[in-house]
Amino acid sequence: MNILEADHISFSYPESVSPVLREITFSVSPGELIGLAGPSGSGKTTLLKHLNGLLRPTRGRILFHGEDTGRRGFRISALRRRVGLVFQYPEQQLFKKTVLEDVSFGPVNLGDSSEEAAAAAREALALMNLGGEYENRSPLELSGGEMRLAAIAGVLAMRPEVLVLDEPAAGLGGLAKTRLMAWANAAGLIQGSSTGTAASKINPTGTATRGQVAVILMRFAKNVKMASAS
Repeated sequence: MNILEADHISFSYPESVSPVLREITFSVSPGELIGLAGPSGSGKTTLLKHLNGLLRPTRGRILFHGEDTGRRGFRISALRRRVGLVFQYPEQQLFKKTVLEDVSFGPVNLGDSSEEAAAAAREALALMNLGGEYENRSPLELSGGEMRLAAIAGVLAMRPEVLVLDEPAAGLGGLAKTRLMAWANAAGLIQGSSTGTAASKINPTGTATRGQVAVILMRFAKNVKMASAS
């Protein structure tokens, strides 16, 4: 069964003259990676916001494990727990006193004990090469690139079933971009460079997850070469 499906969704903002999205249909299977490319203003970020319920389609349906997320009684909170969305410039969402507390925040909200959350956070931070001394720093003491990596770690720590990245490398340079690319390469998202090759059966946290992880790779590179691995 597909994890996520967009079934002929259309969407218009109240001030829109014409729909931002029109009759979009696609599906995401376990272990699959999807790249989405398009010009600025074409609705890519708007589409991604539908995948964890931040926006609701004007027409059509978003299905999660076959369930219509728009039906009465569907718990959007459950969807958001299992579909991790990393926005452009996610570092703007850091707010706790220490990096470890910030990255632990999501797992704690999912019901993990403080010890379990801290362990997941440390694992995710290590993937971003932000372990050790970084844990007790204030997020405000990090560089802009390090803040971005910490914010991504905060989503990884929740071990989402689907990981949605909206241009995660935007504005990054130097060491932060190298660290991000190293993680993406190790996770199987890319091979060798940001141009990349998509791989199947990836596990971006490197740990046991709630089922196989599907990843939607959003504008990771200007041109994304798509391929599948057996």
